[in-house]
Amino acid sequence: MGTCSRHPERETRFQCLKHGTWMCEECLGCRDSQLYCKHRPACPIWFIEKRRKRQQKEDQAAAAAERVRVQFAPEGKSVEVAVGTTLLEAARAADIHLNASCNGKGLCGKCKLVVATGKIDSEPTTLLSDAEKSKHYVLACQSRVNGDASVTIPPEAVARKLKVAGMGRAATERLQGLVPAIEPMVREIPLELSPPTTEDTVSDLDRLSRGLKKAGCEVERLNVGLAVMRQLAAVMRQEAWKVTAAVLRRRGFNELLEVRPGDGHEPALGLAIDI
Repeated sequence: MGTCSRHPERETRFQCLKHGTWMCEECLGCRDSQLYCKHRPACPIWFIEKRRKRQQKEDQAAAAAERVRVQFAPEGKSVEVAVGTTLLEAARAADIHLNASCNGKGLCGKCKLVVATGKIDSEPTTLLSDAEKSKHYVLACQSRVNGDASVTIPPEAVARKLKVAGMGRAATERLQGLVPAIEPMVREIPLELSPPTTEDTVSDLDRLSRGLKKAGCEVERLNVGLAVMRQLAAVMRQEAWKVTAAVLRRRGFNELLEVRPGDGHEPALGLAIDI
């Protein structure tokens, strides 16, 4: 028997054979659980910790096999999930989009739900006021279900879907007459270039620039990146000198973004992301 190194007032029978320290049951844990320890075959602390971790894995596997049902009001939707699933994951499984700008890290405090019934285990957080806690508010991303539950979604927690259909058309109509023309910044220009001959021995880049100029693109100030230059020779010969060039119009110059083989029948899509 010895006294715990952290709690001298407590007697204990557990001693680390490597470090020689005594530990009570509260402090019990192998300091070298992830490292090789020559005392492992006989160290009681390591065996107790190993047994504890094995039991935790078995408990988690048993809990995952158990299914529970979560009901969401006022959406009127319900979903069946495994025990231990967060309310945010359950909402997504039910096709309910909650406002969670931190993506479930418990930092934004926007995915608030009100627990009506059921057993919910929630992590402590400072993002909820005492008044909200008294009304059974929880953060969906920090709350796990341990049984059938019913929750209510407050209006501020719902991620509203923006109506975007037709917005571009309406903006275009408002700009009519205010600007000469509305053109996209990126143009895709299909080109059919002449192959090199003994009389025409210009470089691949000059050959492409010549084709772009014939198509009406300004090439006097054309920036071409190293990545485009490296693939230029192979791309131009892949489809018998038929290529599609993507050119970005910047202020004062053009930039060659990409050169693809073919005549450009595949449409190009633009994506804008507002974070």
